[in-house]
Amino acid sequence: MSTDAFKKYAIAFCVILTLVLCLTLAFILLSSCKIVSVCASALDLSDIPNITINLKYHGHNFVYNSSEHIPNVTNFLQERTLHKHNRTGTHVERATVIDCMVNNRIPIRDAFCYMFFDWQEYFDKVLDVVNIEPKDAELKFLPHQAPYFEITKERIGYKLNQDDVLRNIVTELYKTDNITLELTPKALLPNVYATNLKRLTSKLSSFSTSYASSSVARKHNVSLALSHFDGMRVAPKQTISFNNITGERTKERGYQEAHMILEHEYVDAVGGGVCQASTTLYNALLLARLDIDEVHSHSLPSSYVDLGFDAMVNFGTSDLRFTNPYDTPIFIRVECNNKTVKVEIFGQNYAQNIKIKRVNEIISRISPPIDKVEVDAQGEYLDKIQYKDEWLYKKQPKDGFKVKAYLEYYKDGKLLKRKSIRTVTYQPQQGIKIYGAKNRPKLENIDSDFLQTLGNILGKN
Repeated sequence: MSTDAFKKYAIAFCVILTLVLCLTLAFILLSSCKIVSVCASALDLSDIPNITINLKYHGHNFVYNSSEHIPNVTNFLQERTLHKHNRTGTHVERATVIDCMVNNRIPIRDAFCYMFFDWQEYFDKVLDVVNIEPKDAELKFLPHQAPYFEITKERIGYKLNQDDVLRNIVTELYKTDNITLELTPKALLPNVYATNLKRLTSKLSSFSTSYASSSVARKHNVSLALSHFDGMRVAPKQTISFNNITGERTKERGYQEAHMILEHEYVDAVGGGVCQASTTLYNALLLARLDIDEVHSHSLPSSYVDLGFDAMVNFGTSDLRFTNPYDTPIFIRVECNNKTVKVEIFGQNYAQNIKIKRVNEIISRISPPIDKVEVDAQGEYLDKIQYKDEWLYKKQPKDGFKVKAYLEYYKDGKLLKRKSIRTVTYQPQQGIKIYGAKNRPKLENIDSDFLQTLGNILGKN
């Protein structure tokens, strides 16, 4: 074959191949256009029946329109699946499918989420408004405000039974595509009511002692010890230890040196005066009818309280312990000024119209031993005594006592009962006489007539 002939055949082959390729491409383009046209028609979900569900509650309207919640369909098969299972069907069709799912043990909540797009998001908003947890009434003790107690009223809660609401919607779906339901949640009652808390605020007792004549340091110690109880809430059946609450009486804890009873003597020591704090508290506890688990008396009488009603404390050896016997809490308030210290106890009054009196009875007196005698060798009392025949009491002798303490219970002025609290023995205190150290000078060369005359004058005066 000549070269010219070969060129002709080659050109003809290229032209034919080009035509074939163009026809193939045209066919592919036409087919694609038909598929796009079909899919575009299938993806048109604008004709889905609209179902309106309006849930009403206390002025709120929660509206769900199914036409506003169109599924995100990305292909033809998904769209056909929606129609096949009536997920875009009429209200009756959807109700039928939901019942069918429930009958096959599918939870009704899951059935609704399957049948109505974005359902859970919609219903969660309903629950956020309707469901409210109940709230108990609250009591705050404010011992240095007026009034001392602040009560916050209780709140009733509400809880919607979601499944019941959904069943009611299904029932309505068989009737209409425009549903309106009034929600009726269940009321949840609180456990604590303000009226109950109000009963806890009665004043059960009040007791005061005087420390007007005490030193600044002693007043400080009394106030410091009682400050640990100020505003205290004692739970039902709870036991309180005075020593555990106040801690050891040391300078590091803020206590100062002051007068106190120690081993039958009055001395200055760190924490002096704390026993007046415990005594004041003890008497308030007695009058409030709390249980006293441990209490101790002093070895000597205390000037600030009646015999038999003192409460001595010493860290590590002697404590004041008490228990709240009631089924409700009690509250302790402390008030200290420059003259008196007061303890008040509040709680529910289980014994209304009952008045309690503290009574003591001296069983016997104990005479003090013979006075101790000292000589003013250092001249401490020269402004009062000088000579050996002059003396004064450095310490007055005092009787001891054996005392019985009682609580008397009265109603309408009549004695109901008399309860023995304890029997206490207070030791007598030995007196100390101090004499002058000098010999009195003798009177010499004085006329006897003059002495007689002087005696007569003095006698007349």
